[in-house]
Amino acid sequence: MIKIDFIEPETNIWKRWRKDCRKVTRDLIQSVEVDGNKPVITSLYRRKSIKKEVYFAADGPFHGKCAYCECPTGGFQHGEMEHFRPKLGVTDANDEPVMIPAEGGALRAHPGYYWLAYDHENLLPSCIACNQAGLIDGKKIGKHNRFPIQGDYAASSKDDLSKEKPLLINPVNDDPSEHLDADLRTGMITAKTQRGSTCIDLFALNLRDRLPEERLKAVDQVKAMVQNLIDGDPAAKKRARRQLKDIRSGKTTYALFARRALETMLDELGI
Repeated sequence: MIKIDFIEPETNIWKRWRKDCRKVTRDLIQSVEVDGNKPVITSLYRRKSIKKEVYFAADGPFHGKCAYCECPTGGFQHGEMEHFRPKLGVTDANDEPVMIPAEGGALRAHPGYYWLAYDHENLLPSCIACNQAGLIDGKKIGKHNRFPIQGDYAASSKDDLSKEKPLLINPVNDDPSEHLDADLRTGMITAKTQRGSTCIDLFALNLRDRLPEERLKAVDQVKAMVQNLIDGDPAAKKRARRQLKDIRSGKTTYALFARRALETMLDELGI
């Protein structure tokens, strides 16, 4: 997971979608918070043109990768539009329903962050393994409706989201490097904070097949690139410089490991 610098596109497709989303959101809030209806979410948030041109585009802000594990969303894991804050229903880290206060002192199930269902700041491209519920050796994995936090949950559009303290990392708003690190020997992601640890456990970032192996391949590619920078022929050096630029921009898969490997090697060489 790496920091994503998301800048809203200036295209007509994006502007039209954002306009449609704002209208549907206003109507949804009216229906739920004024009329008392249950929230109903349409497929507008995953409009095909937006997925293709922004969220899953190789040249888009996410570089065609899962925002959480950095696997390519067009390869062995297909991509899905994921809501960082779940749109309908919320469970905790153990996948138990989150209960919030209701009128009269009773409790009710959290309805989900329906008012953020079409908010682009709440949407991330995700692979199936990160997004959907699954099991590995009896351990629940995948985000699904899980959204653990410290403290109280926001439960309507009137609540202040800034007071929430999520235990998951949104790479658009947070810097994952403050919470996660890379073990270049094993391909395992290590945690610097509780939020980092929660992400590792919930997304099974060290348990899923191929992930550690693919990260180590990224490390080996960096080693070969640095070697080409040092003693390669002109064509190899040109190719290595292009690869270096891609690593620093986050375009490469498993860039958390590629960047750490590059930083380590350059330090060792005194460059």
